[in-house]
Amino acid sequence: MAGVFKKPFEWPYDVATERENLDRFFVDRNIPAKQPGEIDLATWNIANLGVQDRSDKELQLIAHVLSKFDIIAVQEVRAELKAFLRIMELLKPGGHRALFTDVAGAQERLAVVYRSPLSLGSLVGELDYNPNGRVVGDEYVVKPKRQRFKLDGQTIETYFDNFNRNPFLTTWQIDGSRLTFMIANAHIYFGQKKKRSAKFKNRVSEVLFLAEWAKRLQDPANKTKVHEQNVILVGDMNVPTGKDDDPVYHALTQRGFVATKYSSESGTTIQDFTAYDQVVFANNNIKTVSINGHSATVYDFDNYAFAELWKEKEEGKKTLVDFKAWTRFAISDHRPVFVRIRTQG
Repeated sequence: MAGVFKKPFEWPYDVATERENLDRFFVDRNIPAKQPGEIDLATWNIANLGVQDRSDKELQLIAHVLSKFDIIAVQEVRAELKAFLRIMELLKPGGHRALFTDVAGAQERLAVVYRSPLSLGSLVGELDYNPNGRVVGDEYVVKPKRQRFKLDGQTIETYFDNFNRNPFLTTWQIDGSRLTFMIANAHIYFGQKKKRSAKFKNRVSEVLFLAEWAKRLQDPANKTKVHEQNVILVGDMNVPTGKDDDPVYHALTQRGFVATKYSSESGTTIQDFTAYDQVVFANNNIKTVSINGHSATVYDFDNYAFAELWKEKEEGKKTLVDFKAWTRFAISDHRPVFVRIRTQG
């Protein structure tokens, strides 16, 4: 989790104009309108939602972005819920509703925002490793899970004892469709970038456990124990590059999962080129609709919002650093990623 972004400077803008700017993404990127039997599933880390000093104008812009999707896995909803509840109030006319967890690591919650034609299924909960413990004497002992992964050609050993923030599990059904699925909304522990550090190993171990858990759901031997086998892993996975030699990315894909191919080379974070945010399918039962030849689309709102501020950057009155600082403060430092799912046929 990044530190709380302070307002870098005052910047006057018109909300209606910025909504129009944000909508230009769908025109300029040739995003086709959804057809009957299609839904858009997104994931978005909205930086420090609840503790960052955003005005109601900024919350209106965030709500406008969220309104474009049918179901959105949201990360970094903080303990203070005032801003999130205001966003949901703004989304209410569009039929959006929300579910969210209690507070976990870094005082964060995980949330899911959704609307018709989606209906909530029977299972709502968290993925928790602690139930694997047992009582020894007067203590409840959780035996860490031993794991191995490849790093720069070498085998690294690590141990998993639980998530910093338990993934949020929700099950869904589509009105008028036989399709059902589970979303595992995750905000994987970041730790630090330094490879081989204990904190980096913790990051990889969380991803490994999540992938192994999803893989077990596909085992025919577990069919009678599993509520939903169609699993989609979504969220801020803190995957640095999205390349096969990236140990975090490899932890997702080595269990046979299919990571979606981005439509943009800009990555999912404004500040750096990263592939932190992912939509990963655990089986082939869920069909996606290709958009412009890609299975996932990055909504690079920062290339459309605050056009007047960008103009000042072009004129030398502001810098690129200034533009990025304002945009990540006002909206987020992460870009939404979405996929289009075919619910019929």
